[in-house]
Amino acid sequence: MELHIISTVGVSLFTNLIKSKSLVKESNSGEFEKCLCKITHYRDKEKTKLKRWSQYVETPLKEIGWLETYSKEVKEGIKAKNWKKSNKVNTDASAEIQSIIKIIEEAKLEKGAKVKLYFVATDTAEGCSAARIVAHFFSSGIYKEGAAAKEVEIEVVGCKLLEENPKTADRIKEMRNYLSADYQSEVDDQAFAVAGLQVKNLKEFQEKGLYNLLEVVGILSEQASSKKDQLVLNISGGYKAMIPVMTVFAQILSVPIKYIYEESDELFTLEQFPIDYDWDLIMHEAPFLIIMNKVLNLRADDSNKFYQSLKEGLHSNRNNSKIDKETKRDVAAFLLKEEVLAKEQVEDAIFVFNDKSKYSEKDRSEAGLVTTKDKWLLKTGDHVFERAVNLQKRYLLDLDGKITYLGRYFIDNPLNPKGHYNSSDTGLLIEMLLQLYFREKKVFFSNLFENPIMAPTAMFEKTTFERNGVKVDVKDVDLEVLDVYNNSGDVNWCLVEVKSFKQFTDVLINKENKNYSQYRERVIQQIKTWKNKFKDQDLHWEVRGVKAQKISKVSFTLLGVEVVIDDFSLMPFLKPEIEKTKNIVKKLEKDPSVISELSGIEGLSFEADVCIIKVNLKMKDGKINWTSLFKVEKGILEIKTI
Repeated sequence: MELHIISTVGVSLFTNLIKSKSLVKESNSGEFEKCLCKITHYRDKEKTKLKRWSQYVETPLKEIGWLETYSKEVKEGIKAKNWKKSNKVNTDASAEIQSIIKIIEEAKLEKGAKVKLYFVATDTAEGCSAARIVAHFFSSGIYKEGAAAKEVEIEVVGCKLLEENPKTADRIKEMRNYLSADYQSEVDDQAFAVAGLQVKNLKEFQEKGLYNLLEVVGILSEQASSKKDQLVLNISGGYKAMIPVMTVFAQILSVPIKYIYEESDELFTLEQFPIDYDWDLIMHEAPFLIIMNKVLNLRADDSNKFYQSLKEGLHSNRNNSKIDKETKRDVAAFLLKEEVLAKEQVEDAIFVFNDKSKYSEKDRSEAGLVTTKDKWLLKTGDHVFERAVNLQKRYLLDLDGKITYLGRYFIDNPLNPKGHYNSSDTGLLIEMLLQLYFREKKVFFSNLFENPIMAPTAMFEKTTFERNGVKVDVKDVDLEVLDVYNNSGDVNWCLVEVKSFKQFTDVLINKENKNYSQYRERVIQQIKTWKNKFKDQDLHWEVRGVKAQKISKVSFTLLGVEVVIDDFSLMPFLKPEIEKTKNIVKKLEKDPSVISELSGIEGLSFEADVCIIKVNLKMKDGKINWTSLFKVEKGILEIKTI
């Protein structure tokens, strides 16, 4: 087993020196005094070159033996703030050294075990100088002269070393895009200086530094590739503004965080919180991320042209200026031309602009659909930029529109990678399950459009209607089932609204007016469609050996699907909520608007109900492999027990 420690580096090494006035009095040579003066002077001058820090700070500290022969005074068993000359290794020289030693001690590694250190420095001369001194403490073997970590073999891993390894060379080449143009070449053997990670320019820190920090730490985290390897993120050094971002990032990657707070001598460990991500949000954004990822795999010239247009539009948006129409057209046309957006997906998502033979102008107008290619391109371009801005806010795209490490992480894990049970993320899976089960062909989904108008159902030719002079939209119907329910061949035409179990108990209790009104409108339009189209129409199907005759019943079912883990069901705890939901749905049968629509009709009945089905899963090693839930062969779906 190898222990990999990614450690952010601050400047506590220098602030500790400045605070220690007693060292100046002890020094006969005056080297300490000169060194402290240089540190104070250079800190005030932002543009001091790193070679000056090397010549007038790093070299003198090595000659004085600051890391080898000084340690904090101990009075009555308690460490004081000052250092004194001693024969002990200075493990308190900086927060990074102190915490790394503690981390290694805590790991209780076997003798000779390997520890790899990755130092992440700021985009400043001072920060890079501190990182080199801290790296020197470990790479030179000073730690072995007295530290408790002397039993292990420590290796400082720099950018240059990783680039020389054929297995990691490509990833490190990519990572160089996020490293400092000013300082990285001078710390290539010891550290990774993150471009934009400084506090003099807040805008650069927010828009560049934090994005680059996540990229660098993300790529470095991949170095612990073996399952036996242990990875730790040490955030004891660096800017305080980095702490919340690094904490959340570590939670996502399931990496423990270690931290020593200022004067404290104790190591604080932040393990995995009992929280999860908003997978509904991630799954909603995943298709657009996948589209962006496809662009990266196209020919370099074409990909660059697309990203140049995207970058220009995003830059205009940040400056609160309008995005040029030509830029919008370029982005949308490129996606369609390169079949990143398949034409079939576009046709499924909206009534395609050139298919006037299939849809009347009136239908297209009522649905609010575009009628020219140019308008469609502008509308799509608007949406691409809207989604890109949202993804930037969530650190899934960078400010140039490129996918971040976090974005790629979610692309590679479109379903819950940890396997933790989260009922709220099963809604989309359930809809896919049922549609795949009832259809004879593979279903393609596209969430490129914020509010997609789903392809009309087998019975509905459109989803937007006019009633009493008002336009109404019944939205998408999750599932439409036609079933022969007696030996006479009578058919029940049922509209099914599919919900995960959590959503099922919330959908009407918490949002009764909005959802109930939508369900009622579906039923009314269902009855109208029956009167206008199916009242006297004979059907020519055969279901389970019985020939279907006519539709004699219309119905609405709210279907809740509960994923049961290891036989643990929530149903016994939610009986009152389930009963209340059922009563609300049953109100449709007595709703005045529904009754009015049914009045005077012979040969048609209506009923509404709720239904709950269970999908049983088994845990394995405390996790669920969501991707193995679905197995589709020849249009038939199997539910596998894991």
